[in-house]
Amino acid sequence: MSECFSFSLKEIRSEVDAEQIGFKLYGDKAKPVHFAAGFFRCILGEYSTADLLSRLVYVVNARGQVKKGCEIDVLMTELKNEGVVEHDVNRDDLQSLRGMMQSLLSSDSAVFGEKGGLASYSAASSPFVTAKATYEEVGEIGAGILKEACPELIDVIEGLLKDKSDEISILFDPVPCEMVSSNSESGELPKWVSRAKKQPAWRSFTESVRRSGLILRDNIQGIPKLLAIRTIVHFAIFHLLRYLAKQEAFHSKSLQPETPLIAVYSKKRQISLVSSSRSSFLQIGQSMARFYASMYAVKLGELGYDYKTLLSINKAPCYDKKKALTRTDRKKADQNNEVWKTAKSMSQEEGDPKLALLRLGQSIHDMVATASDVSPLKYIRGIGLKTGLLYPSTSRTIPYFRFTQDITAMLVLSSTPKGDSVPGDEFLANLRNNFDVVTGALEDDFDFCSTHLRTMNVDEDELSKNGEAFIEQVCDMGYGKILADGIFRLFIGE
Repeated sequence: MSECFSFSLKEIRSEVDAEQIGFKLYGDKAKPVHFAAGFFRCILGEYSTADLLSRLVYVVNARGQVKKGCEIDVLMTELKNEGVVEHDVNRDDLQSLRGMMQSLLSSDSAVFGEKGGLASYSAASSPFVTAKATYEEVGEIGAGILKEACPELIDVIEGLLKDKSDEISILFDPVPCEMVSSNSESGELPKWVSRAKKQPAWRSFTESVRRSGLILRDNIQGIPKLLAIRTIVHFAIFHLLRYLAKQEAFHSKSLQPETPLIAVYSKKRQISLVSSSRSSFLQIGQSMARFYASMYAVKLGELGYDYKTLLSINKAPCYDKKKALTRTDRKKADQNNEVWKTAKSMSQEEGDPKLALLRLGQSIHDMVATASDVSPLKYIRGIGLKTGLLYPSTSRTIPYFRFTQDITAMLVLSSTPKGDSVPGDEFLANLRNNFDVVTGALEDDFDFCSTHLRTMNVDEDELSKNGEAFIEQVCDMGYGKILADGIFRLFIGE
């Protein structure tokens, strides 16, 4: 073995992500639309070429230029040949129709890009599910989790995607759409899952997804299609983030302590409440850092590096061997050399070789973050902010869990069994058991958080008031009522 690394940080990061997570964690680039695109395609098992559809909707770009193939006269001829429009339709009528289509999609946050493909997840019908693009593997793993834990919900989603009763599908249905089979391996979970199915943590996780998924399946019956699809996407993203947060537990034979997600609902800015919610977020990051350190340590062994060989290597691995180094890259490389030097020194002080190797694995994790500005917690932060789970969005502030009304509605519909009247405590227990969400509304929420959070700043009275604010919001949304006897109950479907 030479006294230098045979791999780059980018290579080892990609291998660990692929083998352990199932997709690459691209910093904070991923958005809900990326998740939804991969999620829908995996569930359908096919995608649309969307060629004619995208050219019909695409009028001009931001510079006022018309893309080739999108000219009105070209489309007139093509649509008449396809029998989409009558021969007596003139170009002004078609241009007016295009404007209507574009306005409808834009109002639904669905816009075709210049290179084709649709950036949408609420305009959800099979013609809008397009070919695989960057960042979308996350949605495939999200679908894989549901296929594993709650296939009954998968059947409902497929039915919704093929349903053409919504306004957008009705308008676009006459436009010919070619569907192509997608990769049969799409949505497969990492291989370790098959070995972890009997592990307490994995079993607990999949059971929570199943319980909440079956409740959601029953409650979305009768909800408008686009709202139902959006709610399911939020549901799947929430559980995907739980899947990431629990990686350390999944690879342990014992049931690891849960990390309660303290959701802030208090209308008054309570510093100690926000601080405790941030502790939930940071505790997830600490768990993921330990997990990645252990996985990098294992990967070093698989690549043939023993402890003595690692100590003989003086320079840290570069991030990308194929890329010419910029001044910034060289500065980061110097920082990583210092990280590696310090890690070697500290590992030599460890009495246990396994702990020493773990220390070096931790340095790989730290160096990846330095060189690429990518980390698992940054990924969770990015998609969590964009989905409406975290707040605030400022890059220099540690976020905390504060859910938008959309997310709150999803949690209610996934935690309230359908019935004439559901006891509030049953709903709140489901929320904690199936989503790890704590608001303070349950009598033992404070004790639960004190047991499972390493840093707990909020007092019992303040957490309880936050729970009251949560119940008030659920009631204001029309899902719950506080009866004359002061008991909180939920009513779904009234």
